[in-house]
Amino acid sequence: MNFSYRHAAALQQGFVLQSKALLFDPDLAFFVGHRTDAAVQVEMLAKLVREGVELNPYFNAAMAETGIDPSMSEHEIVARLEYRGVEFLAWMYARIVKISTENGVVPFFVYHPTLQRPWGVPEDELQEMARQAGFEVLSLAGVFEGMDRELLVVGGRDFHPNAAGHRLVAQRLFAEMQQSEVILILAMEAEAGS
Repeated sequence: MNFSYRHAAALQQGFVLQSKALLFDPDLAFFVGHRTDAAVQVEMLAKLVREGVELNPYFNAAMAETGIDPSMSEHEIVARLEYRGVEFLAWMYARIVKISTENGVVPFFVYHPTLQRPWGVPEDELQEMARQAGFEVLSLAGVFEGMDRELLVVGGRDFHPNAAGHRLVAQRLFAEMQQSEVILILAMEAEAGS
């Protein structure tokens, strides 16, 4: 099942895991990550603070440390939090892994490059951060290498993959999954149990 939605940050992924995905008693879960995730995380936190949403104690402490309050503009909040984006992302990765493993779910991090100009956390650092948090990592790095990116995007200002781009991603993800020892073991256990 796919529980993703546009512009979801790790903060929402943890919430969706707890409130929706775990209801289906999964054996494993895939969390897709991009180089831009630290920035997206900070932008999402800024929106939540502006809306007066109650955050967990970790983020409440971070807001207090930086002197942030809901009366500030989103732009000002982002400016004050930007330097902590990678820290926040690492904390959320660890939280997602903790929630997953406490519920018998094997968490996978799927690194998915974007079709827009690369920026943000370097892909090797992002994948290492996910590994350190406890994720099994599947990497789609280079999946669009050598391809005309204009032919792979939805178009206009929407840089999401079109059908051809998704086909490349699906083929590569399937190949990566076939190479995963953890997925192979889970598949053998499932087959033995049926």
